[in-house]
Amino acid sequence: MTISIDPQFLFPTPILCFRNDNINVEEMNKGIESYVMDQCNKEKGNQYSIIGDGWHSSSDLTELDYQWSRDLKSLILEVCGHYMNRDLSKEEILIDAWAVLLNKGGSSNYHCHAGWGLSGVYYTTVPEGIDKDNGSIHFPDFRSGAMASIHEMPTAVFPPNEGTGFVFQSWCPHYVTPHIQDKPRISVSWNMISKGDKDSRLNN
Repeated sequence: MTISIDPQFLFPTPILCFRNDNINVEEMNKGIESYVMDQCNKEKGNQYSIIGDGWHSSSDLTELDYQWSRDLKSLILEVCGHYMNRDLSKEEILIDAWAVLLNKGGSSNYHCHAGWGLSGVYYTTVPEGIDKDNGSIHFPDFRSGAMASIHEMPTAVFPPNEGTGFVFQSWCPHYVTPHIQDKPRISVSWNMISKGDKDSRLNN
């Protein structure tokens, strides 16, 4: 038998992995860590979607009068621009960015960030000894029809590392496994959308 094969890969869902190589990365990370620890002590009990012992900041981290806040906004625009293959510095961009502090046992439940374009996470403070099962972000197979079938793909697991992060489409479901180290883990998460993309979506 002679056959011709032409495989097609439908609905690709890229996840962009990045490392912050800017010269002031340590200063930025320490600035965020200092701010988060200070605000955490002032705002006890602000947990939002955190499970267990942790803390969730307000979503204005790119609008504060600190150099680390301006650097964070630049980082978000740069990595999201790479994902979209666009120069976002020339567009009006809407960003919500917040910090998450996980103490021992803290995690986040299965969720997505509906209504936005891209979401991301950046790790500023990660204790030594972290492995893939410790406070890692997990992306299960997105295809509901593949669940519990022979076509279901293994869950993608990305462990946290200081100065690194991920960008993904906001509809992608994900969760974070419990952080089991004694020292806290701090990350910054965000949602982003171009105002032009948002207006276009509303008008269609």
